[in-house]
Amino acid sequence: MSTPSQIAETIHANGHDVILLHNEVLIAPFCGRVLAVGPAGGENAIWTNPAFEAGDTTEALLSGEGWLNHGGDRIWVSPEMETHIEDPARMFETYAVASEVDPGSYVVTSQDDDAVTIRSTGAPLFKQSRRRVDLDWEQRIACMHRPAELNDTVAFAGYRTSTTLRAVAAPAGAWRRYNYRHYQARHLAPHVIRETSADRD
Repeated sequence: MSTPSQIAETIHANGHDVILLHNEVLIAPFCGRVLAVGPAGGENAIWTNPAFEAGDTTEALLSGEGWLNHGGDRIWVSPEMETHIEDPARMFETYAVASEVDPGSYVVTSQDDDAVTIRSTGAPLFKQSRRRVDLDWEQRIACMHRPAELNDTVAFAGYRTSTTLRAVAAPAGAWRRYNYRHYQARHLAPHVIRETSADRD
């Protein structure tokens, strides 16, 4: 498995910008995700699409069509019955991820050594209501210091996320989907605190 910096180099070589905080937390604005987390810059502790392990498979993934699961930690918009499902009677057959939700259209609005803020806007079709809803959401990802209570045998890389969603005249919420990779005989503790809020006009 690759480190966050190795994944960053592979993605950058394929024409996409990424942000690496403290050599531990990799943010990919092109898909709005925390894509990798590696204690002390070491092996990635969360699940990231294995295609990012090599240049040719990275190119194939990034140039693919339809919904692409890059892995990592991402924003999801609810209710999924509105944003993802065309026919509730055929839920699994008609489930599709709206591109306005994922990968979204993120831009970096602020950045420093410890944190980055990215923002996305879009108007996905609310399929049951049969109308498009204007959404505007922003997320801030900031590195965390090692908790004092951890002993020296535990490797740590942490980040804090704060998300605000603004939906115009519609009930909508934001939540996070986190892909965790199981470790055997290892002491890695990705420590994530999430804060999410939603506003509606």
